[in-house]
This record gives sequence, structure tokens and C-alpha cells, in this order.
Amino acid sequence: MNPVQPVRKPLYNKRLIVLSLVFIFFLVSTFFAWKVTADITLQEAKNRFYQDSSKIQNWTQQRLDIYLLATESLKEAVEINGNISSDQWTTYIRKLGLIEKYPGISSISYSQRVESHGKTSYVGKYIEPLRP
Repeated sequence: MNPVQPVRKPLYNKRLIVLSLVFIFFLVSTFFAWKVTADITLQEAKNRFYQDSSKIQNWTQQRLDIYLLATESLKEAVEINGNISSDQWTTYIRKLGLIEKYPGISSISYSQRVESHGKTSYVGKYIEPLRP
């Protein structure tokens, strides 16, 4: 005996094909929308990072310019008024708060001008405490 084969109607096959095509279309559309959204989100994040970093860079540059201007002004004042001691320089830098605000520039220092005839006593004043 032959097993009875179910008879498929042509309308059933057409519906299955149309539903499969619609499913594939929506699947591709969803992937495309996700890709576009992910790209836009990434670009927005890059733009925000660039804007924030530019603001911080400008802000830092402005502060450094102000401190450099103040330091240059002090230098000019010293040249006009005469000598300044190392302690006075340290006090000035401490009042500005440069070391706390910008630890990386702690190498900025002041060296007092020493005439040739006073050089030995000046160097001795700083070397003597270092000797054991």
C-alpha cells in the first residue's frame, strides 16, 4: 500500500513564501537600523569627547597663560625694583598655589643672581647643610 501523501495546496505554499520574505525583510531592516543607530551613537560619543577635551585644554591653557603672565610680571617687577630672595620667590609661588594646582610644573624655580666675588660664600651656604 502506498502511504497517503497530504496534498499541499498552492495557496499554502504562496503564503509560506510571502511570510518568509516578510520575515527576512524585517530581519534585514532591523539589522540595518541597529547598524545606523550604533554608528550615530559612536559618532556622537566621539564628538562629545572632542568637545569636552577641547574645553579642558582651553581652560588649562588659559590658566597657564594667567600664571605665566603673573610670573612674567613678577620678573619685570624684580628687574625694576632690584633683587628678590629665594624665600620671597618661594612665598610668591606658594601664594599662587602653582604646585598644588599643577604638580607637573614643580620644576619652575628661581635662581638668585650671584656676583662673581660672592659666589664661593653663596655655594657654601647651600652645600654646608648637605655634608655629613
